[in-house]
Amino acid sequence: MEDEPPPGGKRTEMPLDPDVYSSPPNVKKRLLRQILRAQRESAGLKQKEAADRVVWSLSKLIRIETGAVPITPADVRLLLLEYGVDEDLRNDLVELAKQARKPDNWADYRDYISPAMQTLLDNEAAASVILQFEPAVVPGLLQTPDYTSALLKEQGISSKKAEKIQEIRYKRQEVLQSKDRPDLNFLLGEAALSYAIGGAQVMRMQIKRLRELADSHTDNLLLQTLPFSLGGYPGMDRSFTLYQFRVAVLPDLLYMENSRDDFAERDDRETVDLYYGHFWDLWERANRGAGGNALLAQLHNDLDRIEKLHFR
Repeated sequence: MEDEPPPGGKRTEMPLDPDVYSSPPNVKKRLLRQILRAQRESAGLKQKEAADRVVWSLSKLIRIETGAVPITPADVRLLLLEYGVDEDLRNDLVELAKQARKPDNWADYRDYISPAMQTLLDNEAAASVILQFEPAVVPGLLQTPDYTSALLKEQGISSKKAEKIQEIRYKRQEVLQSKDRPDLNFLLGEAALSYAIGGAQVMRMQIKRLRELADSHTDNLLLQTLPFSLGGYPGMDRSFTLYQFRVAVLPDLLYMENSRDDFAERDDRETVDLYYGHFWDLWERANRGAGGNALLAQLHNDLDRIEKLHFR
């Protein structure tokens, strides 16, 4: 077994995954933070030692590694030189830092959505797998325009802001028609389909939309409901979404909704694995032993029952 390189010692590194360069800016920033932290640890340096070597305050390095502040390409180069990173990878990462400073895909909407939502949208665009649990509202990727309008109106959103959020919904939903769309798994509490958002006609059209999606994208879009009859379950009061990414070195990500248009983001393995367990436990409860075509038939039966009960 080879000895670990000394602090600051030169190491040969693998080139970056090509998918990195097509990722949204916020995803590039997150990847850059991951790599910088990993390179520091590989060089055998604690945060205080690394900060001292480049004559920074410890708080500056901590803020950079946690994403609290942006990092310049010059700072990236300075850190990587100190960490002894191979020149080719060093140049790749400096270029990545330059690209990460470009406006994100949602820059035109910054006055209408929170920074947390902008980051979520970028992560959504970069995902290869999305698992979403929503107990009370139809997820944005699945909403009809009328449902979105009614929901925003009932939340007291101004007409100008609502118009911009509608535009965002349209752009997000383009992923459903994309040839490289991610694998999508949606789990909806029955309440999400029972609240009469916009009235009976709006809800009938929303349920029709869910039927069409379930029928047309069964290869990589799966949708299930958790009926009231299943009783209570852990986490029934909070929506959450799990993301896996095309860029393999990016750790999986968890978003938990805190308040309207605000999210808590976690990527530590313990917490992410806990919520994977929650999701698949709930999914098994929703399946009720069905599989294949029976699973789709079960969904249609659930939608039939909800529509007859509330909207006919």
